[in-house]
Amino acid sequence: MSHSWGPVHHKLLKIIRDHNHLGKTFLLGFSGGRDSCALAGLLLDLKVPFELIHIHHGENLASKSVNDRDRAQNFASQWAKKNKLKIHLFKSSHFLKSEQEMRDFRIQCFKKFRTSHIVTLAHHQDDLLETRFMRLIRGTGPSGLMAMKEWQGFVFRPLLSFQRSELEDYLKKNDLKWVEDPSNQKSYYFRNFLRHQILRKLEDYRPGSLKRMARTLDSLALAQTFDFKDTVLKVKDYLTFGHQQQIQVLALLLKNNGIHEFGLSQLKEVQKQLDKAQKHHTFKCAGVVWSVNAQQISLGKY
Repeated sequence: MSHSWGPVHHKLLKIIRDHNHLGKTFLLGFSGGRDSCALAGLLLDLKVPFELIHIHHGENLASKSVNDRDRAQNFASQWAKKNKLKIHLFKSSHFLKSEQEMRDFRIQCFKKFRTSHIVTLAHHQDDLLETRFMRLIRGTGPSGLMAMKEWQGFVFRPLLSFQRSELEDYLKKNDLKWVEDPSNQKSYYFRNFLRHQILRKLEDYRPGSLKRMARTLDSLALAQTFDFKDTVLKVKDYLTFGHQQQIQVLALLLKNNGIHEFGLSQLKEVQKQLDKAQKHHTFKCAGVVWSVNAQQISLGKY
């Protein structure tokens, strides 16, 4: 399976390069749902080496209906076979019902591959916004707004700067199939209630609200994490952030060093310069001299 490239491909490839993951073997958490199918398709298009891992949360032996979890596992196995990919299958010995139980079991399975693969999940911008809202409702401090990052611990989430609609457009354009987990519609799960009853209705009432709120919460979280006191930014820290967050980091770095006269186009030019492969270079932009080496990014006067 291979499809013509579009903006989503170039965006994903840049993120993989930024984290120095090109050439490594990925292990993609593959539920068979929309998001993981979209990421699997994109990785195939990019010819990135990867394997799949599918986690079955156990059978409900008391139910006489067709087991949706079995259906998802069969779909994942067939998808892997069709695309000639290796798949690792895990199944809980008992039926898992709560979100926390399922999350704990998945992490337990992922940890088996933490040193051999780049464990990769298909969480996107909408997921991040939902997680932040859940934490705000339950009560959290500023640090709790960080929630998920592109590279966190041993987990890689390359789609955090992608909207759900971008992934849906990719799937529809390429006529790719997925299985819908019925539990995603059950409102007794807090995340589902928030997604369908609150956030979706808010977006319908005021289009663009979710994107603006995502950016605002991103800025608040970033301001708590990076309170610059000098003119130096560690390269390894800069590379942990997504495309939009990098722009915000650069703006915050300039402001905290007394530079306030700059625009978005200049920040993007700085970001473009920082993307260059050479480990040591100097350039001028936004009224300062930027000096880059393998360890740090520093600012100086003309």
